[in-house]
Amino acid sequence: MRQSKRVEKIKDILTEQTYLFDYQEILKKVSQAKQTDFWNLLSLSSGITSLLIFYQEYENLEGVNLKQQKQSLIGLISHYINQIAEKSSLFDGLAGVGFAINYISNNGKYYQKLLEQIDNRLRQNIERNLVNYKNEEYANPMNYDVVSGNAGVARYLMERESSEDWRIVEMILETFYKALEQGWRVQSKYQFLESEKQYYLEGNINFGLAHGILGPATIMALYQRREPQNTRNAEKLQETYRLIKRYAQVRDEGLRWPIRYDLFRKEGSFILRNGWCYGENGIYNTLFLMGKVLSNQEICETAQKVIPSIIKDDYEKMESPTFCHGFAGKANFFLLQYQRTKESIFLVKAEEEIDKILIVYNSENMFGFKDIEDNIDNTGERLTYWDNFGLLSGTVGVLLVLMEYCNIVNAGKIAEWNKIFLLT
Repeated sequence: MRQSKRVEKIKDILTEQTYLFDYQEILKKVSQAKQTDFWNLLSLSSGITSLLIFYQEYENLEGVNLKQQKQSLIGLISHYINQIAEKSSLFDGLAGVGFAINYISNNGKYYQKLLEQIDNRLRQNIERNLVNYKNEEYANPMNYDVVSGNAGVARYLMERESSEDWRIVEMILETFYKALEQGWRVQSKYQFLESEKQYYLEGNINFGLAHGILGPATIMALYQRREPQNTRNAEKLQETYRLIKRYAQVRDEGLRWPIRYDLFRKEGSFILRNGWCYGENGIYNTLFLMGKVLSNQEICETAQKVIPSIIKDDYEKMESPTFCHGFAGKANFFLLQYQRTKESIFLVKAEEEIDKILIVYNSENMFGFKDIEDNIDNTGERLTYWDNFGLLSGTVGVLLVLMEYCNIVNAGKIAEWNKIFLLT
């Protein structure tokens, strides 16, 4: 498919999804959905908040004014925000709401009073929680990861310029250093699934970006970028790299990593699909950032050795168009890499994934796209199809990547929303 035809198809899809410009229509659709596994009203990952980012990117792409839609949605968020006052996370709490509002604030010109309220409560939550950590809890993914934990919170606070926000970031970094001292061992009781708790008897090391060591490592790298003279953080980054490198396995094409390393059986479990949440894409991106901020040739070369495996793409076939572990997340990685290198192979690979997304679009679907998951209910069907609206596993995340493609082929830049996923 020619680029012009692909862009035309994407813009047709955006035109057809008229409900996106009226949040009341979205709420009505969600109330009617029979198959949705994620919905939380103010969640950045699954709820209405991600619309703010969509509106900003749509304005940038089409040159329209969606100020009314933004203000209407801000009003809804302000009304309900106390319901998530105790939730801090980037994907499901205050940090996510703060990120979305800050995203449309015109470089801090608007919504500062609301953002200050969010930041104040967020700082209180994090300080209180950190004081109560037991030593073993530093390597609990619910405390440290991108989706639910402090890596995600830190990424939002890095977008804010107050010294108080950066003080909290530094407190969070101290917890990462302590987890590093423990070898990033996630004890069995801190595994997400009961089956994993039974399987990983001595715990594991998680090498995912969503829930593993890569999230905190990325935060350390981004902090180093801002504070290049901080030798302590630089040393911790080097130590983190050595830990990550220790578990690499050589392939004919380069290097690969397990998604988890079993500390009882002394073996790794390897990826089924190479998405955003797990896989070599995340490994490469974190190593790339680490090598760049440290000006470390060895780390940069290690990152490059991951690329052949990503290009070969001999992983289990993906089914879903979504960002977390589907076509959109893969396409986005290749678009980001194309912007970094201008090597045509990455644009070609991105377009392969974009075309897969366009094929599965159906205007008759509730949100245009279905989130397609493996069926774990033993009902006989191999796949389950979900009507998910949001950023991580739904239509908003897919559309953001499609719009990003349109921008890039017109000599645009990588969108700032990549920061949510700790890619920039």
